[in-house]
Amino acid sequence: MNPGFSPQNVLTASVRLSGPGYAAAAHQTTFFQNVLRRIAASPQVLSAAAASDLPFTFPSSARVVIEGRPVPETEKQAMVGYFAVSPGYFSAAQIPLREGREFTTFDKAGSPPVVIVNQAFAEKFFQHENPLGRRIHLSRENLQRAATGPEWNQIVGVIGNVNEFLGQLHPRPHVFEPFLQQPQGSMSLLVRLRTEPSAFAASLRQAVWSVDKNQPVTNTRTMYRVIQDAGQGDDLMAELMGAFAGIALVMAALGIYGLISYLVARRAQEIGVRMALGASQHEVMMLILRNSMSLTLIGVAMGLLFSLPLPTLTAALFTDFHVRGGWITGGTALAVTVVALASSYVPAQRASKVDPLGALRGE
Repeated sequence: MNPGFSPQNVLTASVRLSGPGYAAAAHQTTFFQNVLRRIAASPQVLSAAAASDLPFTFPSSARVVIEGRPVPETEKQAMVGYFAVSPGYFSAAQIPLREGREFTTFDKAGSPPVVIVNQAFAEKFFQHENPLGRRIHLSRENLQRAATGPEWNQIVGVIGNVNEFLGQLHPRPHVFEPFLQQPQGSMSLLVRLRTEPSAFAASLRQAVWSVDKNQPVTNTRTMYRVIQDAGQGDDLMAELMGAFAGIALVMAALGIYGLISYLVARRAQEIGVRMALGASQHEVMMLILRNSMSLTLIGVAMGLLFSLPLPTLTAALFTDFHVRGGWITGGTALAVTVVALASSYVPAQRASKVDPLGALRGE
């Protein structure tokens, strides 16, 4: 599915400022501006930016109130995803700008507060209105606090939706504030490169340490790895489901083998009589295989009947997702049939070697 941005040739890293020198917001702003300036100076870099959270990570949340509309109780106020980003972030991430403008260096402390929202936000709160120019109030520091005497942020742009996790069907409303107006002590760096991103990891760390050698640089990874890590839960679930399916197939094979062996043992006298009357080993073997496969095919037919709607139901859960239903259901039915045939072969072969005299004496 389209993640909403381009992860190609993008390297990321996290920096959490520590030390008394970064308690002031102005010092936080200066640090990250200097880091981005040094990173951008490299000839390998196309663009660089910083954000409080990366795409495909779960961002922090904020309560939102729309100017000119009734203010609901605090616990009923809408929750949206919140990001603080540096100028050039949307260009660096290649998130499309749908309306308005991006943040600039003039969106700083002391200038009118502004925000950019995503399409999901515009569709939810301004269905039949133009969101540009409208003002909203964000409450983050104390989400239980009522919106009294709010500071209004003007919407200056609308960007495309970016997913928070793999397979997200309905993107959550997001709000972006300029980092220069809302400094953060912990930011993620996002660097778009001309070359393979992993090779730039050492240069990125050096750019941070050239500003302050005491600040740790963590989670250095490509954007593709960020997306991959975001889907680890899905991968684990898929592996577990595959393991359970394999165990179910083995149990089915053992069950068929045990059942056919039991039925052959019960029919030992009958098989002996058939062979005494002239039935060949091949005929006895084919008789047992036909009987066992008839039971198997009845079970497979019932399984197919119940499985036919599943590909359609699965495809309906996801957009832009196509399930090869015929291959899956047909392949599974064929696999079960082959397993049943293999499990029936040993009992059938044993039945073909029954001693007719021994069977008749037992009778």
